[in-house]
Amino acid sequence: MEKVCEFCTALRPLVYCNADTAYLCLSCDAKVHWANELSGRHIRTLVCNSCRCDLAYVQCLDHKMLLCRDCDQKLHDSSSPHRKRAVKTFIGCPSAKEFAALWGFEFKEIEKSVVS
Repeated sequence: MEKVCEFCTALRPLVYCNADTAYLCLSCDAKVHWANELSGRHIRTLVCNSCRCDLAYVQCLDHKMLLCRDCDQKLHDSSSPHRKRAVKTFIGCPSAKEFAALWGFEFKEIEKSVVS
């Protein structure tokens, strides 16, 4: 069964908050972590794009996906030439530009697609 946001119980979660042990959609993540200064300091991690359950630890730049360890191993063997980068945790309430960077997008790429 696919996970849903534990706050609104309607949308797919994209973020996991370890302090709250909760999977949250972006909208609810902002609501919960803007509530007060203490919750704004919770460390959060993005969720794997493949299984949508486990925490992402790497981004495959060739597949343009965030992957947990298991999904990464299923998708890539040890000789895979794909470029990868580590997924960073975050705190506070990132702007759309900061979230885009967390997902591996460069803002210039986004501006080009909007203008085109």
